[in-house]
Amino acid sequence: MTTNRTTDLRVNIWRGLMLAALLLSAAVVTKRVSPEYLSPDLARRLLGVLMGAVVVIYANAVPKVLTPLIQSRCDPIAHQAIRRFTGWILVLGGAAYAAAWAIAPYRYADVIAVSCLGASVLLVVTRIAWSMKGKKGGGSISE
Repeated sequence: MTTNRTTDLRVNIWRGLMLAALLLSAAVVTKRVSPEYLSPDLARRLLGVLMGAVVVIYANAVPKVLTPLIQSRCDPIAHQAIRRFTGWILVLGGAAYAAAWAIAPYRYADVIAVSCLGASVLLVVTRIAWSMKGKKGGGSISE
């Protein structure tokens, strides 16, 4: 099965640009309607939920991006296991970030959201460091 790499790159770039346009337009809309129709607190909550959704979208794509075996310098099974773990943990962290902005009391929402996402990133870093520790000579995961 072969794929056209140029077409894949174009699709990825197009998706990234569309997501960036969506984020920028959401920020502009909430800023413009904030004083008259939307309280500033609710506008900030909406943007927090949107940022959590972006983390979920990108984290969901992590395990699906496959590196060609010829470029992989480590065990493909271990590499994919780390990608799956990273994807799941960051999806959960992004969902917790969005949920914190959606339902937590406003004065604590920022701290709770950042703590949840930070904890998920810390878990991913710990998992990667743990997998590197198991290798002889302390080589990197891509070796």
